[in-house]
Formats: sequence, C-alpha cells, structure tokens
Amino acid sequence: MQVAIPIPDSEISGMVAHSLEKVFSTMLHREVTLVSQVSQDADGQADAPIHLPLDPNSALVVGTVGFLGSVDGVIYIYMNEPLALTLTCTILGLEPADLDGEMHETVNDAVGELTNMITGTFKNMLCDQGFNCKLTIPSILRGSRLTIEPIAAAIRRLFQFETQGQALIVDLLLKPGD
Repeated sequence: MQVAIPIPDSEISGMVAHSLEKVFSTMLHREVTLVSQVSQDADGQADAPIHLPLDPNSALVVGTVGFLGSVDGVIYIYMNEPLALTLTCTILGLEPADLDGEMHETVNDAVGELTNMITGTFKNMLCDQGFNCKLTIPSILRGSRLTIEPIAAAIRRLFQFETQGQALIVDLLLKPGD
C-alpha cells in the first residue's frame, strides 16, 4: 500500500537535516553532519536494510516526540549513553561529576528537550507548508537491543548523523493525518 505524503523525499531529508543543524548549533554549539539515510515505504520495502548503526549491546538513550494533524508522525532520536551525557553536560554547562546521583533523570530531561526542539523545528516547517499539526510530549526510552516497530501504513526515513565523531540516529515515521 502506497502512502501519499505530498512532500518530496529530498525536501523531507532537508527538513530533518536543517532541524538538527539549527538545534545543535544554537543549543550545543556543535556541528552535525548527515552521513547516510535509508527509506522504507508503507509496505515495508526499503532501499537498504533498516538497522541502527549503533552498537546494539551498548546502552542507548532514545528521545521521542510525535506530531498529529494534517500529517501524523513521530521522530525517534537514538544515541549511545556517553553521547547523551556529553550533550546534557554541554547544554547545562556542567561536568559529568556535577550530575552525581541524578545523572539518569538529568540526561533524560535534556535528551527529551533536545528531541522536543528538533521535532518542533521539523513540525514548524510542516506548518509553514500548510500541514498544520501539534506536538506530543517527549518520552524517553533506555536500554540495549531496542527495536521499534513502525506505525502501520507509515513511510519511514532513517538518518544517520555524526557529531564530533559520534553517531546520532533520527528515525522519522510519517503518514497522512486527518
């Protein structure tokens, strides 16, 4: 089953890249570079194997924010725990030792806020094109060997970014909304 999202793939890719670049430069004073991407249609047919280019045995932190409206979707942002800690400390101007005892909670809050800002920037670009939608609240997943099943009838775009030599994965699921 083909799902018609009236936005060209190249534009979706540009919107995702712009969202990350804007938030990373503003909040983290870091560059982020798009390394690769994989597309999967609503039938599950992908142009390359879908897998996360992160060590499946390492501890991962995944931020997620959805959006609902003319276009429905969700953005998952995967990173390994050391990168999540580094980004948290950068945002807060702290050292890891400063988070003693509250590290998981503080990292979760920071990753949730980063995911919210990135998804919000993406959502604003959708709205600018006439696809009005609203954000859900951020959620955090932690673990290793994580597998997230795509939304039924959604297209999926998996983007690998790199920041200062560390991988960051953006998993975007989209389908027509109301």
